[in-house]
Amino acid sequence: MGVDGDDKYDTCVIKSQSEVKRIQASKLMMTACKKLYKDNNAFLSDRDKKYNSCLIQNLQKVENSEAIKQIVSACERQSHL
Repeated sequence: MGVDGDDKYDTCVIKSQSEVKRIQASKLMMTACKKLYKDNNAFLSDRDKKYNSCLIQNLQKVENSEAIKQIVSACERQSHL
């Protein structure tokens, strides 16, 4: 992993965590950032990239567990399109 990947990971963390409301959402977004930018993402499928990007884009301001579940399910469905 080069410096560029580290920069992208750091940017992902900063943007995704800046307004996070729930620890569950924070953990999901941190995992998504890691999968997209830290792990060997050359082997990450397009579906997995879409799913993780969806989580990062939509979980920041969620304030309850049921909404988190619904967003995760919606991201799973969208990533299969």
